[in-house]
Parts: sequence; C-alpha cells; structure tokens
Amino acid sequence: MKYILYDKYLHFVAGLIVTVWVSAVTEYPLIGFVAALFVGVMKEVRDWCCYQGFDQKDMLATWAGGAVGYALMAFVQLFE
Repeated sequence: MKYILYDKYLHFVAGLIVTVWVSAVTEYPLIGFVAALFVGVMKEVRDWCCYQGFDQKDMLATWAGGAVGYALMAFVQLFE
C-alpha cells in the first residue's frame, strides 16, 4: 500500500514538473498542461507495451499534477 501511494505521488510530481517547465519555456501554461497530459498517456502506453499494464490511476495522478502546475503558472502570469 505504501508503494502505491508513493508511486501516485511520483506521477503527480512528474506532471507538475512537466507543466511548470514547459510553461516557463513557452510562456503558455496551457501548452505546459497539454504536455503533461501527453506525458501521462505516453508513460502508460509504454507500461502497457513493456509490462502489459495500463494504470489509469497513474495517468490521472500525472494529469492532476499537470492541473496544479497549470493553475500555479496561470496565477504567476497574472503578476507579470
């Protein structure tokens, strides 16, 4: 159980980092969020191909991190 929660945490943080980084580079938070969505799907497609396991909860955790990153970067843009 402990590993499962830690795994979801890592997916959440990955989505957050991808969104913040891409948003900072492109200056468009929406592009960062879309990048996190893409990364979440592609990671699970890779797991499906390599390990025969597609975990929707992992993908949703990555997307949730991306959503938080999007909100954070959109908020930061308000003060630029």
